[in-house]
Amino acid sequence: MVVKIDDDVVVNVFALSAYASSDAGKLNGIHCLVFENVKPSRNRRYKWYVSEQTYSRDKYPTYCAGAAFMMRTDVLSTLCEASDHVSQFWVDDVYVTGILAEYANVSLIDIGPYFGFWVRSNTKRMANTTLFIHTGRPNRLGSKRGILWNSVIRGSRTVNSDFNWTVGIHTRNVTSFPSQWALLHNVSA
Repeated sequence: MVVKIDDDVVVNVFALSAYASSDAGKLNGIHCLVFENVKPSRNRRYKWYVSEQTYSRDKYPTYCAGAAFMMRTDVLSTLCEASDHVSQFWVDDVYVTGILAEYANVSLIDIGPYFGFWVRSNTKRMANTTLFIHTGRPNRLGSKRGILWNSVIRGSRTVNSDFNWTVGIHTRNVTSFPSQWALLHNVSA
């Protein structure tokens, strides 16, 4: 399994190992915190501003939080092949896990219950089944990462191999996506 994480994410390597070897971890798709019905920011002052000329749809395709996600190597190969047919888009999490995944008909496996996103500053413990905690800006929590990591070490033996991981599967049903993409982005299908 290939895991992509940002520098502001704490990984529970013990839970991740248990998850990767579980039935849920073997599902084919991108395992992540799923975002649905997200609109592109049209406010020029916002860091993630996207003009209508750059992206004309009202909403992004369902995609993964870019802080952390994982997939099997065959899924990565499929996305790489799709990138030969789809023009690049600068918002990388939307591009890779949304646009390319939609083009290639790759499912998203929602691991939301095991993903701590925007953790509060007084958080001192990471649940034994939490795979990732997004701490925000790298310098924001400082020593909190150490505290969270120590909680991972203390709880390392409590996730056993028979834990029942519950995930949601977001399948794609796109039969005409290539032509839609070509129309939106002026590329040939």
